[in-house]
Amino acid sequence: MSNRRRGDYPGAFHHIVNRGTAQTMIYRSPSDRRAFLSLLGGLDEDFDIRTVAYALMGNHYHVLARSVAGRLSEAMQYLDGRYAQLFNARHDRVGALFQGRFRSERVETDSQLHRTGVYIHLNPLRAGLETSLGECRWSSLGSYLRGSSALPWLHLDLLGGTEAGHYRSNLLAHAPEVTALEGDPDPGRIDWIESEETEAALASADRLVAGSFGVSVDDLYQVVRGRPNVPRLVAIALAAQVANSSIAAIASRYGLRRSSGVHAARQRLRARLDRDPRLLRHVVQLGLQL
Repeated sequence: MSNRRRGDYPGAFHHIVNRGTAQTMIYRSPSDRRAFLSLLGGLDEDFDIRTVAYALMGNHYHVLARSVAGRLSEAMQYLDGRYAQLFNARHDRVGALFQGRFRSERVETDSQLHRTGVYIHLNPLRAGLETSLGECRWSSLGSYLRGSSALPWLHLDLLGGTEAGHYRSNLLAHAPEVTALEGDPDPGRIDWIESEETEAALASADRLVAGSFGVSVDDLYQVVRGRPNVPRLVAIALAAQVANSSIAAIASRYGLRRSSGVHAARQRLRARLDRDPRLLRHVVQLGLQL
């Protein structure tokens, strides 16, 4: 997608994406994701932006929206800027959160609209962040499969989502591979519940690990292929030890593709301890039990 404005005009549909700077995670807790969705929902009234579909990934997001009044650029600058302010304040962070201006691609036809919706909804599944249609924690897919949404600003009608069976058929028509993904969305489950105490404990653990290794907390949320990130492995292991959270929630926090990634991180850390005795100092200092 181009970084330049893509012909926004009243009534235009757009596929919108933005990513964290240096591949950093832009969501570290359920509270972050809820805050983002609250801001996204506010665009309906404040900027005449009709959200059609969304998927909150780890280091980026996808949104399909209709720009009723042609104010897309203004709306997205507000969304990204305000969310970055809230995120930085919550996590004692400074600096840019997003890599730059949002990217958008105009959606021209009904066929393209449906394909884009399917692409967005299946993104978490194809990335391994979800393993079944029954999860749908941080995308609008669950609402479409149920045919209703508790979010008044999610406009299912613009994508034929008010009839559950109809959208499921559309999903299968565009992506036959989802037949292997079993499960139906639980209408009462939209996220993992974490107490404020749990979130505070996880944030404190992050700060302890970052301080022990002399890195920033952001470094714990960055994944660079081909370059081991030992402080990140330690942070994941410590989070699993101190938090009263599900393994799935820990995996989501650090952008792991599957819950098994938490166990894998601990295994890699044990293997490194055998090769690098200096690592033991950090493990002992942090009270980490492997």
